[in-house]
Order: sequence, then structure tokens, then C-alpha cells
Amino acid sequence: MIPSTSRMQIDFIMSVNPSEYNKMKSQMLFSFRDRIMKTRNANTESVHDQWKIQHLNHVSKLSLVILIYLFNQDDGVISKKEKRIIKKVTRKSIQYLTYEEYMSMSDVIEKLPDVDFVISYINDHKMKEKTVKESISDIIVLIKDDEVYNNVLSILETKYIANI
Repeated sequence: MIPSTSRMQIDFIMSVNPSEYNKMKSQMLFSFRDRIMKTRNANTESVHDQWKIQHLNHVSKLSLVILIYLFNQDDGVISKKEKRIIKKVTRKSIQYLTYEEYMSMSDVIEKLPDVDFVISYINDHKMKEKTVKESISDIIVLIKDDEVYNNVLSILETKYIANI
């Protein structure tokens, strides 16, 4: 059974049905992916553009997983402030995620990941070191100089480096 706080977190963060998702996505008229698709036929899209979209997709998903890990590990609860940050990152990254990928993040929130889950997530999705570093640097900007989050993040980095 899912604890009530976990269900509340899922409802707060991932409360988007497919039509709302499409509406949010369509509001981002000048997103990177949309510009590429409008200017090129999907069959003639360059390999570099495909790689860049794939890379940004991985960075977006990993950033969300790491954020959920950080916010859960600091005190065991995801606060309102932390939920707002997750929602902000989710809305920013929606342009690189399909609806299914977006909704799969609710599974991550349900599990409330620990460091081993994050490391296995990186390995299971065969993410490159560049992707991991970019995700961590994006998160460092968000958490600023919060000592608790930086300590939790350094534990993750140490474990990741030891696992390489």
C-alpha cells in the first residue's frame, strides 16, 4: 500500500491528463524539438539533431529522478517548496518527454528513490557520463548553496564514480 504522503505527492506533481499534457506542450511554441520538426521532415532529420533530442530527454529524466532522490533523502518528506521545484523542472522538461515518459516519473515518486535506485536507473538506461554530469550541474543551479542538498548530492556523486 502506498503511504498517503506518497499518493499526495503523485497527485500534486503528476496531475496531468493527456489533454492537459498536450496543451502544456503546445504552449511551448518555440521549443527545440518543435523547431526541428517544423523545419525538417522526420525522415531527413540529421543524426546530430536526433542525438541532441535523445540527450536532452535523458538529462530531463535523470534530473527529475535525482531531484526526487535529493528532496526525499534530506528529511524523508518532500515539502511544498520542493514540490514546486519538481513541478518547475517537470514543466521545463516536458518538451523532451513523451506522455508515457512523463507519467513514468510517477512510478519514481512512488518508490521515493534511494542512492542505489538512482545508480541502477543510470546503468539500466545506459546513460553516458556527460548526461550524468549535465543533470547534476542543472540540479546544482536549482539547489544553490543548500548544504544539506549538496551533502546528499556529493554522496550520490561518490557512489556513481565508485560504480563506473
